[in-house]
Amino acid sequence: MLELNTARERNGVKIDGVVYEMIEIDDLELKDVAWLDKAGKRLKAAAAQIENGGAEQQTLEETSALLREFVKMLLPKLPPEVLARLSDVKALMIVNAYMEGQGSGPFGAKLAALQGEATGSTSSPDSSGSTAAPSSPG
Repeated sequence: MLELNTARERNGVKIDGVVYEMIEIDDLELKDVAWLDKAGKRLKAAAAQIENGGAEQQTLEETSALLREFVKMLLPKLPPEVLARLSDVKALMIVNAYMEGQGSGPFGAKLAALQGEATGSTSSPDSSGSTAAPSSPG
């Protein structure tokens, strides 16, 4: 039997004291799901190049732009000025939190270590390193 529940607790990301609701996969149209899938694969490929030290400047710039597009889709109510203030690492934390919720983050344990540096906390390699925080149902 297929059982669906439309009332759910949504994840959010708290930035500068404000919680921005994160989209859920079932909120999206098929074209958006396809874009997220393709973008996620591109981020994973870029992550492999970066971790191996083989990323050229163009790849780094394209990855930065892709991260921002991804964040804009994940946090549709995020004001542009807040997005502009996010570093690439913080944007990556948001994307990784979403992708981990879907089963696969692009940077894994390396991002968890960076997150600890950015927030001043520590995270073990076995932890998710997620920055997503639940927000109230909407």
